[in-house]
Amino acid sequence: MLSRRHFIAGTATTVVAGSRARMACAQAANRVKVIDVHAHRYPPAWIELVKRKGEAAGAKITENARGQTVIQIPGLGVTLQQQYIDIPQRAVSTTTPSPTTSPP
Repeated sequence: MLSRRHFIAGTATTVVAGSRARMACAQAANRVKVIDVHAHRYPPAWIELVKRKGEAAGAKITENARGQTVIQIPGLGVTLQQQYIDIPQRAVSTTTPSPTTSPP
C-alpha cells in the first residue's frame, strides 16, 4: 500500500514537473531561433591515442571487415566515417557536385 509520505512526494513531483513543462513551453515560445552548426571530426592523432591507451578506460578502436574504423565502448560500437577522419577527403566531398547539393 502507498504510504501518505510517498503519495504526497509523488503528487509534489508531478506538480513540479507539470509546472516546469509549462514554463519550458512558455520560454520556448520566446526563444530566438537558432541553427545548430557543428562538425564531427576524429583527428588521426586521437584515434591513435585511443588505440594505445583506450582499453584502460573501456574504449577500443579496431577495423571491421571493410577496413572501416570502429570505436567500441561498453554497450556501443560506432563505425567512424572516413570523411570525419580524413580532412582532405572531406573537403573534396563538400566541393564535388552531387544530386543533393547541386542545382538542377
